[in-house]
Amino acid sequence: MTSLSSRRLEITEFGSTLLSNLTRLANSHLSTVPPGWQLAPQQVEAVLSGAHGFWRLRYPDREQAGQETLCVTELVRLAAAARLVYTHPSPGANSESPRLEAHLSWLFADPEDDAAFGLLIDELVARAVRRGCSRVWASTRCDFGIGWFNLPDTWPHLIRGLQRAGFETVDRWVMLTSDIGLPEPAEDPPIRRRELHWEVSESSLEWRLEARRDGEVIGECEAWGIPPYLKGCPGYSEWVTLEWLNVAESYRRRGIGRFLLQEQLRAQAERGVKHAMLWAESGNLAARRFCDAAGFSPRTESWRLVKRLG
Repeated sequence: MTSLSSRRLEITEFGSTLLSNLTRLANSHLSTVPPGWQLAPQQVEAVLSGAHGFWRLRYPDREQAGQETLCVTELVRLAAAARLVYTHPSPGANSESPRLEAHLSWLFADPEDDAAFGLLIDELVARAVRRGCSRVWASTRCDFGIGWFNLPDTWPHLIRGLQRAGFETVDRWVMLTSDIGLPEPAEDPPIRRRELHWEVSESSLEWRLEARRDGEVIGECEAWGIPPYLKGCPGYSEWVTLEWLNVAESYRRRGIGRFLLQEQLRAQAERGVKHAMLWAESGNLAARRFCDAAGFSPRTESWRLVKRLG
């Protein structure tokens, strides 16, 4: 256990006695981003126990090498908490180093307590250094969020604290949402219906729609359901994330991307889904215009940061 004597701040492993405090701290952050769910303690417990195994199934090539969940407390108050996950580089990946990498899969902190958050991040980085990691990521999939969550700019105290600790911004994405109904079928679709092919996995909550021509995939749109460890949240079954939309370069500007998106949303609406979320790079104006035309509205910007470790 490490302490900051002037304030009696202590770093400790997470334990069940801190569950109620962590629930309050997490909810204060989650209320500022869609879907805006407020979790009960048992749901927070499900995230802590279930997210690890779920994302291992999603990314089997990202071999995990352990994790640590640390908290900063002051007497009975929980001031900051985070989970650090260690991974081996993916086989064949163009990584900078064969060394381990560390990922902050979630982090929360009292916005009025920079000292507590700084203490936590310094300890997490020090542990990553001791494990021989090449870098620490604060990015991608927050266990408490849906989809490519990164660090929302509605949590500016976390972004500032990471920057003070030497983290650099890699890129920024805009989180967009849309309410969806059952759209009318296109009268003059840009591709024939028989060129559409679905690959559906209900068990892993994946719906992949492809457009194929002469045996070639010319476009694809993939949607994912919400991780099952968040089941029980209000409206859990009413949300979906759009993970991927792409059209082969030679087939672009023909309306194929918009058509595939509409067909994906139609299928989701038939399942009872009412809301969709997707992400676009902040500086990609063409993608932003496409999303706007498709009825998606920007909600917040999400940041991806990294600290390189010697």
